[in-house]
Amino acid sequence: MNTIHEMTLDLFCKDQEQASRIESELNDFAHNDLAEAIDEALTSATPKDENIVIENLTVDLENVPSNNPLSHIRQALPQAFANQIKIQLVAKKTIPVEKILLLSCCKHLHPEKASVIEKEIHRCLAAWCNKHFNERFKPLKAAVSVLSQLEVEFPELDIKQIACSTFEKMSNLSKAPDTQQTHLLRAGDCGVILLFPFIPMLFDKTGCTSGGKFSNDNQKALALSVLSYTVYGHYTVPPADVSIIQLLCGFDAGIAPTEMPLLSDDQKEIAESLLNEVIHNWGAIGNTSPDGLRTSFLVRKGTLSENNNRHNLKIRPSSFDILLDKVPWSYSVLKFPWMKKPLFVTWR
Repeated sequence: MNTIHEMTLDLFCKDQEQASRIESELNDFAHNDLAEAIDEALTSATPKDENIVIENLTVDLENVPSNNPLSHIRQALPQAFANQIKIQLVAKKTIPVEKILLLSCCKHLHPEKASVIEKEIHRCLAAWCNKHFNERFKPLKAAVSVLSQLEVEFPELDIKQIACSTFEKMSNLSKAPDTQQTHLLRAGDCGVILLFPFIPMLFDKTGCTSGGKFSNDNQKALALSVLSYTVYGHYTVPPADVSIIQLLCGFDAGIAPTEMPLLSDDQKEIAESLLNEVIHNWGAIGNTSPDGLRTSFLVRKGTLSENNNRHNLKIRPSSFDILLDKVPWSYSVLKFPWMKKPLFVTWR
């Protein structure tokens, strides 16, 4: 079943009189000719056995002639509509390319700078889709186009190294497609991914890492205690199949030490200070307290799946999530040196 949640028609009329006349006739038109035009466009543009869901669609019908304007709309709409659907379908195919590009860039960037790169990659791919929607989709061609623009916009990046990493990952993706996905595991600490750029500093200040690495298993276990306290504080940890905190500390899903090291008051204070730093940098949440951040975002349910080259996390939405649009750092792809696989996040 194909679904469109919201659609906008952009019309350009020569004067207010024409606009008013068209507006008075659009309601009847929308329930008759428009519905037929949409059905015609969906039939011609949608691949067989594939359903599409479009959250928002804008169709530009350009200048509307004064002579029989609704007839012009009826004739122009199917092609314009079909073009937009093709763009949406191509954009869907670029999602793995976008994730790989971001992951390759993040390996050579401080996490705080990754959000700027993420937005630019998304913008470049959207522009590429608008230009090449009528062509056969070629992932490498899309990636090369984005990398060329990143080289211009961010001359400080080592584009050659990023390109090598990108092409290697894309080659592996084509050789080993993500078909062997495990069943979904329930997690209750999914919001910890919002702390991504702050975690290395947290581990360093609490003695979990030395030189950005775990020196032994005791440090790794301490990191688990520190990050668990940061997310839950004094709240009870809810039952779940798996912990995202464990993944971010380098443990396999569902496998962690049976005994957790106790934290000192100083280590707990560092964790609380980190949450205050997150709140300060994320201005949209105002004067939220650390416990408010925990209950509204950090302690959040979701599902985790795993395939041959990555973990996939889908986080349950909440009414608070509109504030995620104002988070000034990236959290869509997470990878620390001690993690075996990257974590790809879908949230909002």
